[in-house]
Amino acid sequence: MQLNEIKGIKEKRLEELNSRGIFTPVDVLNYLPVKYLDMTRLVSPCDFLDGEEVLIKATAVGEPQNLFYSKVKTTKISLNCQGTKLSAMWFNQSYMKNNLKNGETYLFYGKIKIKDKRITLLSPMFEKEDKVSRLFGIFPKYNKIDGVPSKLISKMVEEILQKEELDSVIPNDLCQTTLKEGYFNAHFPTSIEKAGEGKRRILLENMTANFLANKVLNAGLTAKSHVYKDVDLVSVLEGILPFKLYKSQIKAILELKRDMLSPTPTNRLLQGDVGSGKTVVLLAGCVLSAMSGYQSAIMCPTTTLAKQHYLFIADALSKLNITCALLTGENSNDGNTLCKIATGDCSVVIGTHALFSKKTAFKNLAFVGIDEQQKFGVMARANMIDKGLNVDVLTSTATPIPRTLSLITYGELNVSYCERESRISDIETYVISENKVADMYKFVEKQLKEGAVGYVVCRKIDTTEKSEEEGVEEKYKELKKVFKDYNVSLIHGKQSAAERKEQTEKFLQDKIDLLVSTSVIEVGVDNKRANIIVVFGAENFGLASLHQLRGRVGRNGQKSYCVLVCEKFSKLAKERLEYFKNNTDGFKIADYDLMTRGGGDIYGFNQHGKSFFNTQDFFSYQDVKLAKEWADEIEKRGIDEKIASKLLIKNKEIKKIALN
Repeated sequence: MQLNEIKGIKEKRLEELNSRGIFTPVDVLNYLPVKYLDMTRLVSPCDFLDGEEVLIKATAVGEPQNLFYSKVKTTKISLNCQGTKLSAMWFNQSYMKNNLKNGETYLFYGKIKIKDKRITLLSPMFEKEDKVSRLFGIFPKYNKIDGVPSKLISKMVEEILQKEELDSVIPNDLCQTTLKEGYFNAHFPTSIEKAGEGKRRILLENMTANFLANKVLNAGLTAKSHVYKDVDLVSVLEGILPFKLYKSQIKAILELKRDMLSPTPTNRLLQGDVGSGKTVVLLAGCVLSAMSGYQSAIMCPTTTLAKQHYLFIADALSKLNITCALLTGENSNDGNTLCKIATGDCSVVIGTHALFSKKTAFKNLAFVGIDEQQKFGVMARANMIDKGLNVDVLTSTATPIPRTLSLITYGELNVSYCERESRISDIETYVISENKVADMYKFVEKQLKEGAVGYVVCRKIDTTEKSEEEGVEEKYKELKKVFKDYNVSLIHGKQSAAERKEQTEKFLQDKIDLLVSTSVIEVGVDNKRANIIVVFGAENFGLASLHQLRGRVGRNGQKSYCVLVCEKFSKLAKERLEYFKNNTDGFKIADYDLMTRGGGDIYGFNQHGKSFFNTQDFFSYQDVKLAKEWADEIEKRGIDEKIASKLLIKNKEIKKIALN
């Protein structure tokens, strides 16, 4: 069946579908709803939450009016819902005035906005109470495709499910729900629970298929051209480091060594909170590579972090007579350094994006360590790996971003952990609304009087008309007045590198009491005296980023505080921030972030947001475990040749899209 055989799909609509990566009937089925409008229950005014979409029954009070707000034509009508006064508003839809009558009762479905105790229903759909034809049941909503309305997508899905046979990689005796049933429940659910069951079935199909695809692909991997020596890494490292390695570090080092000694390239993720000792594991990979006669590189997101790593690693390697160089934007044109790297005279190179520039060439790169991997895009990582042949890769992060979790889910990464006694659990975390900011400033001033050092973080640099969210420059001006007796400074991405460097060094030298910043301080700015951080607009940050920001304080074990200021307390924002407040485990936080914020494109270029396939909504590690068990069982039984061929083609095409 071809897409143009489906009723209503002409040339223009076909082009729009193709532009969104939809070429086949299965692509249509995998274009899952991004959300569901639940019109199965009426919501009472006492349960209204700002930002929540609700179904209500209300009576029109008076006639609708066409008004102008900020040059926007607005239609407004007053409503009465169970004795509570509210209003409904539509923008640039003046015809709505003719569709509502005083005294009539309607069902409305729309988003609630609560401001200064005034309740407004924004751009709601509505129908007369006695003539309801649309506002009932579960209504699926899809990401917008120009010229292809949600209704048409639903009709396409319905026709495909009627006419197409869907082959599943999962045998019926392992999963009793068919793939067709999964798609039907996901697109046409009779309840939110059914939608979850449908998406979970599709998720299990995709995960199992990708685990099997990797099994098929790995069976045909080309052997590495480089062979490492079997070095006693733990003894070597303990001989050059001024401290003993702890158990989880040793375990992670041995796991990395085992991978590197294997005949095929490794791709491993190293997970551990800020300050847990992940750098030592990166060092281990460099030592094994250098002692075997090969080069290695460690890629860092900022010059500050690269310099910190260089000072530590170069000192340790000097005791083994292993040469080490630093390559950042500051010396990326240094011919002497570039020459040493190209000729192999330098065994270990630590740097920033300068490492994968066209000017930088390696003689025999065998190992790549990527620190704080979430700071690099897909193409940056791919370009670095392409500097060698079949290189071994260790990516490190304090908190895996959702994309990383997705890659683990799809069998792309093995995982190691660095765990030591939790430091972040000693940081008190608070979630407050904007009306508590004045009290919070008094608390911050009390801390500063007692010698504290802290951060104030905003998401944006500038305040814009389109957003009520205050930019960091406006916040800086405000805080200069509030804390006029203290040294308040500013740092953000639009400043010159020299200016950022100057402010960072002043902060590290304790010449600044309060550093106002965007999330550029997330990694690399390490003032061990800092004990308070305030994040404005916290609901707009991913929990992984908040976890990193919280890790900026209490780095010497001192009593510390993290205050999250929420500007819009929607139900979801409140739930997410409360979860973050009550949890300190980075992996659990990232898992929750994946469920509530999305996994990004599994094999694409987006680092966050809902996946194209959008199956992560109901993700759990039990599902991953189950899919792995099924894939292992299917492998034992023997992967059908036809399925293996399809899986291999799928895997190769996916990786080609991601890396080329």
